[in-house]
Amino acid sequence: MKTSTLPTAARRITTRLTSLLERQEYLNHSQVEPTMSEARKLPAANWRRRAGYAVSPRAIIALAGMHRAVRRVRRGRAGHNRRFVAGELGRQRHLFDDIGGRSLEPQQRRAVVTDEDNTLVVAGAGSGKTLTIVGKVHYLVKARHVAPEAILPISFTAASAESLRQRIAMPGIRPMTFHAFGLSVVQATEQRHPRIFDDSQLPELLAGWVRFLTTRANSTYRDLLADYLHLRSNGQAIDREQAAPFLSLCASVLPLVRARDGDVASIRQLHRQARPRRQAGSKGRTSQALHRRTDQFLMLLTPLLSLYERHLRRNGLIDFHEMINRATAYIADGRYRCELEHVIIDEFQDLSPDRYRLLRAIRQQRPSVKFFCVGDDWQSIYRFAGSDIGLFRDFSYHFGATAVVHIDTTYRFGQPMIGISSDFITRSPNQTPKQLKAPAGRPPTTCSVSRLGTKRDDTTALLAALETLESAQDMTAASEVYIIGRFNFDYQRISEVPGKLTPVQRPDGPGFDYQLATGSSLRLSFVTAHRAKGLEADFCIILNCNRGRHGFPASQPEEPVLSLLLSSADDFEHGEERRLFYVAMTRARHHTVFICDPERASPFISEIEGLLSPPGK
Repeated sequence: MKTSTLPTAARRITTRLTSLLERQEYLNHSQVEPTMSEARKLPAANWRRRAGYAVSPRAIIALAGMHRAVRRVRRGRAGHNRRFVAGELGRQRHLFDDIGGRSLEPQQRRAVVTDEDNTLVVAGAGSGKTLTIVGKVHYLVKARHVAPEAILPISFTAASAESLRQRIAMPGIRPMTFHAFGLSVVQATEQRHPRIFDDSQLPELLAGWVRFLTTRANSTYRDLLADYLHLRSNGQAIDREQAAPFLSLCASVLPLVRARDGDVASIRQLHRQARPRRQAGSKGRTSQALHRRTDQFLMLLTPLLSLYERHLRRNGLIDFHEMINRATAYIADGRYRCELEHVIIDEFQDLSPDRYRLLRAIRQQRPSVKFFCVGDDWQSIYRFAGSDIGLFRDFSYHFGATAVVHIDTTYRFGQPMIGISSDFITRSPNQTPKQLKAPAGRPPTTCSVSRLGTKRDDTTALLAALETLESAQDMTAASEVYIIGRFNFDYQRISEVPGKLTPVQRPDGPGFDYQLATGSSLRLSFVTAHRAKGLEADFCIILNCNRGRHGFPASQPEEPVLSLLLSSADDFEHGEERRLFYVAMTRARHHTVFICDPERASPFISEIEGLLSPPGK
């Protein structure tokens, strides 16, 4: 820049910076950064003395004024935003008093009016995450006059997206899943409606392809698979029962590979880089064997992936992962023009890398778009499906300038369960600290441990728990009761007791009918711990709180190939199993019962009992 133009440029920047602090709105990073960036390109006021150049007094005065304005904005933006938020809470009080017939509490209101480029709402279990999202949409449309079509609420399941739509109840607002949004981008770009692959067909297709590959004459694939399965290769096809462990792993791994654009080569490269050095002793041999087993699996997977992709092409199908990947590519290269101004993401702790890349593509094409992300990393339980807790934990690293707002009043449960569950989950240092609390006057929520379970049957313990709840906790036929298991397998741990406890299958899932002492029947619903997320009941009974393959924590060893595909952001022992147990133990409004076998009790039970009876009491 010519020195003669310095005064004009500096004064122009000073004017813009001064006007920023005069705006009656939230001053976010993207509003400030362009002007601050321009200021950084100009020299400091003492430039003449440092560089030895002749700069006019006018330029020195203008530069000094500009740098004073820079300091005012840098130091004053946080205070400006605090004052704006406080004023906006008062101005929008009537709006927030009635969001679909409900009133937002103070922390929810503060989260709603925060308008940084990225806002991360760290919300505890039962704290009203959905209500906060509904309030944010109403605020944007009614108070900030944002066009409904410029707002995209995103959830992870079709059911939760539909629930959001019903609760928001505003014309033009269309909550979607990531997959539905990806499909809409693909349809708009390609001007066609692709057929969707039914992923429930995948296990059957894999079984057929494995049979095809192992029946070919002189099949090296058959021999490799036999070696992988520790079978004796006899030139015959490997039947489905023999191949079941391999097929099950393929059904889990193939979608994860598809989420990475089907790039097996990069996965094999990662695997080669992790090649262990030969070591003496049994541990070294085991490491070598596991490495070889993973190498075999990737070789076996490659032709199956090719057959799967050929099946999609021949039948004109698109799967869920291609929806995301193709939409990301169309947005990234500009073939799809994104007109969004606000993206609101529910259950953000479940975000996976492919969905993150989709969001990043939106931001790169449209830098002014704002992300409002609501979640609870204490309830991040879908690593096996590709979610990455690191995207939540290191949010600002991945997304940029961020305002973090906490919502820590839970309306579902009270003390002492708040303290017990919080102490339990935060034993992992990888969890974001929170200070959950209940509203004043909230009745207590308690828990107890029953050691009447056995290795194979929890029926006696369940009956005893129900009888205790009925007599001591005012459980009636109108009560909501969940029986929670780690796996569906736990439903089979309960035997039919004529006249007292009867397993039943209902349209909404399995359960039990239990006859109360009054003669009326109580409906019990069975859910797995994963399915329990987002649900609540008056009472919960958690089965099989034992160590072992099907208990808590489930001790099934992870296949080495999964470590190449799944997040390694949480290295705390049983970190995800701990979060899953936390989800199970925070569903009840009144009381939770943990059932375990005294000979095989989970280490989690020892922790809970220690929290129930602190040392010295």
